Amino acid sequence: LKRKNYGSVIRDCAKAASVNSAKPSTNVKVYYRAARAFYALGRFSEAKVALKHAIDADPENKLVKKLAEEVKSKLKEAKKRKLEKERHQIKLRGEDEIMRKECMKRNIKVGPLIMDIGNYTQETAGTGKFPHPKIASGALIWNVLLMYPEHSTSDYVQQWNEHVTFGEQLELMFPKTKNDAKESPNLVPEWDRHSLDYTMDNLAVFFEERYVRPLDMSKMWEKQYEKARDLEREKEDYTKKHRVRVKVDKSLLEALSDPEYVVPGVPVFYIVSTASPYWKIYQEQHSGRLRIL
Repeated sequence: LKRKNYGSVIRDCAKAASVNSAKPSTNVKVYYRAARAFYALGRFSEAKVALKHAIDADPENKLVKKLAEEVKSKLKEAKKRKLEKERHQIKLRGEDEIMRKECMKRNIKVGPLIMDIGNYTQETAGTGKFPHPKIASGALIWNVLLMYPEHSTSDYVQQWNEHVTFGEQLELMFPKTKNDAKESPNLVPEWDRHSLDYTMDNLAVFFEERYVRPLDMSKMWEKQYEKARDLEREKEDYTKKHRVRVKVDKSLLEALSDPEYVVPGVPVFYIVSTASPYWKIYQEQHSGRLRIL
């Protein structure tokens, strides 16, 4: 036990208990040592069983009784945590159902989360689940990922009301013109301070059609996450997918409800400046696959 080689202790005690089954006083020590090893490993149910044998052999043993109380307390805590986890899962299932129905009302299709957004939120791509939008005054409030492919960077916009237009949201993030950028450099993103290309009068917003396969919106989402992630590993012909340009006077809802858009866990949009040399490259990369919403 002192060396913390608990596995060996448990094996040795099991052998000793079978050999000394006719000697209760010896078994008390054996079962007590086994219980301490189980306790150290967090295997409290097995520690309880070992202590029961010890108590049967010596009901008045103070060390055994003390450890039994500690094990009882740990089992109580574990049961409480299990109940809390079950309640949390029930709550998440309820949220899933509410969001599924709200998205169906709006003709919004949702797919699994396949990208790691751990830099922005605690929820990641590991489960395929995604941050649920919230509801406020009947409107869905989304977290949205804005990607800037020219600069290999992104913004995670939280609390974007579905009725707010792209122009209204982006005005909070970018200067209106190059002159405004020069006069108020604090409005310019750090990655654009050299060129000042990303201003409201030059921004082009895009999304990719069918970024992921949609979940079956008529069924509970929870049972679909794992299968949906597996399907995303299959190869798909991306040459058949368009990049769709979203006019900045369009609302978030208008983009999300486009028949060809599938929310990949969180809404994703690409921002490119038409004033940048990269604009020509972007158009060539997606030649024949651009359309306007």
